[in-house]
Amino acid sequence: MRLAGLAVVVGLYACGGASTQRSPATTPVAVATPVTPDAGEAPATPPVAASPGDAPAPAKVETDDERLIAGVRRAVSEHAGPDAWEAQVGQKALVDTRKGQLLAVLRRVKLVPDEAHADETLDLASADAVMYWRRPVDGEDPHFVGIQLRKDGTHAVFFAILLPP
Repeated sequence: MRLAGLAVVVGLYACGGASTQRSPATTPVAVATPVTPDAGEAPATPPVAASPGDAPAPAKVETDDERLIAGVRRAVSEHAGPDAWEAQVGQKALVDTRKGQLLAVLRRVKLVPDEAHADETLDLASADAVMYWRRPVDGEDPHFVGIQLRKDGTHAVFFAILLPP
């Protein structure tokens, strides 16, 4: 039993699992010895150490909110038109004023610009139709991302927050 315990302790120290205080003079250091190729052999290429920049970047995990925003942006950038936007986003819009909900109703609710996206706001005065999706974000007030179809035929992404009445 004492021998097994000693093997575990030695294994921990060898693998760095236990803290040791070694002075530089007693710390073992690997020394590379140059190898001269024999006549007729190709010179050996030295191994190349991987640098931190060579490691593959960790895969970015998208949140549901990022996927929704990316879908809305993709729908607008592909210029497919309002009939294809829901399919491109991947989910049905919460509000679509082209399908029965009146644009006039939106003028009565308190949709305010989302400060995190201050350059992408809803302009109801120039809007002919509006579609928007609820964003899955924490907070007391619901956050939305949407597409505004303007009277001149252009369209744009907007972000808004619904305030209580």
